[in-house]
Amino acid sequence: MRRSARDTNFVPGDLSVKRMKQFHGGPDTFVPLDAVGGTMLCMKADVHRQGVLFPVHYVIGNEWESEGYDGIETEGLCYVAHFLGFKCWGMPNDLIYHI
Repeated sequence: MRRSARDTNFVPGDLSVKRMKQFHGGPDTFVPLDAVGGTMLCMKADVHRQGVLFPVHYVIGNEWESEGYDGIETEGLCYVAHFLGFKCWGMPNDLIYHI
C-alpha cells in the first residue's frame, strides 16, 4: 500500500541536526541548509529575479525523501531555490535576536 505524503514529515538532511545552534562556535562561517526559518534572511536580488519567491502553496514534485508535499513560505524558499540551481546557507556564528 502506498503511503500518503501526509503520513510522513519531510526531513531532507542529516537527522542529527535539529538547530543551527549545533554549529555555533564551530570553524565554519557558512553551513549549507535544506530549509530556513524566517527570522532573518539575506538574499541577492538576482535570486528573486530568477523566480525564487516565498511559496504560498506546497512545493510539489521534489525528489527528496518524501513525495514532495512540503515547503510553504520560508521553508519552501530553499526548496524552490534548489530547483533553480541556487543554494541556501546559514551563518551559525552570527546571532539574531527576534524580539
